[in-house]
Amino acid sequence: MAAAGAGAGVEAAAAAAAAEPVVLNSADRSLDCIVAPGGLFASTLSDEGFGYLWS
Repeated sequence: MAAAGAGAGVEAAAAAAAAEPVVLNSADRSLDCIVAPGGLFASTLSDEGFGYLWS
């Protein structure tokens, strides 16, 4: 029964996230992030160091 409740919570969170638009910060001119197809995962262009820490 707990698994069904957890699934409902995930679905509700996904629906809430889909309702809010994602926008880019106009003050940040550097697009240093890769968004995977489907928009559910993002990663930085840098694998090492702190060059892209804010992504």
